[in-house]
Amino acid sequence: MKSQIWVALSIYLLVVIAKKKLNLPCQLYTFLQILEVNLFEKKPISSLVADALKQISELQDDNQLNLFNC
Repeated sequence: MKSQIWVALSIYLLVVIAKKKLNLPCQLYTFLQILEVNLFEKKPISSLVADALKQISELQDDNQLNLFNC
């Protein structure tokens, strides 16, 4: 039980350090989700995050209703 807590804490700290070193614009929760989904991708982390954030912004734009164009 204690080892699981230490492993979780260590991973959390490593993710926080990686986020800070890469100057990523997303929140920590979003960064963790991106890492979870793309765990075995062989791409740089910064490009994974950029691609994921681009997809998120495109999805948010698609859900937005346009009131002034007919």
